[in-house]
Amino acid sequence: VALALTAASAFLLISHTSVGVGSVRLYRSVVRDFLNYSASTTGVAVLELVQRRAVFVVMALYLSPVAAGAFSLSVVIGLVVRWPLSGINVILPPIAATLYDETRTQTLKQLYRQTSRLATVVTTPVFVLGFAYAPDLLAVFNEAYVRQTPVLRLVLGAQYVATVFGSVGLLLLMTDNERASLLLQIVNAGIALPLMIVLTLQFGPLGLGVAYLLSLVLNNATELLLLYVRDGLVPF
Repeated sequence: VALALTAASAFLLISHTSVGVGSVRLYRSVVRDFLNYSASTTGVAVLELVQRRAVFVVMALYLSPVAAGAFSLSVVIGLVVRWPLSGINVILPPIAATLYDETRTQTLKQLYRQTSRLATVVTTPVFVLGFAYAPDLLAVFNEAYVRQTPVLRLVLGAQYVATVFGSVGLLLLMTDNERASLLLQIVNAGIALPLMIVLTLQFGPLGLGVAYLLSLVLNNATELLLLYVRDGLVPF
């Protein structure tokens, strides 16, 4: 099935667009730019993934099975808050890149603000309900998890903050800021990972929850600062 879909997609692409197979030698500059861009964006994606997934490694190493299970469940529930922004992130990149290439900066600013506002408005009731009924959500899966209610609320708060900032990371990559974004993620990872270990060792599950919140706030705040300095874009 996968091969059939790939073949059909290739046929439609070649027959309905000007895209085709060409010699790499004829387009060396384009290929070089593509590889440079891909290297930077891949680095950004890997570092962001490491920061988000590092909590599971720390959780497995330093938390009890019950606390680890509650934290893992909290992360899964917390992602529900991010669903509206995740939907926006699917369609935003090509539109943002086109507007940037056409130097339609004001339109791009307005798009960023509107999508961030839309995601925030849609996700706010979800966040409020999740925050208010956090003990009940955890109790559905295991009564022992109820003691970790503050952790769930911290994780929900972290995802809500990330949603309020909007598609800041993607916009950096769509506005020729991929190299600066990569350097920024190196710094953020260097701060977030030790912070998770130290706070978890000192305060247990609550410390890991605080570190999770701080890492998302740090990541989004620094990305927004970079985006504002480079292109004047803000979601507020």
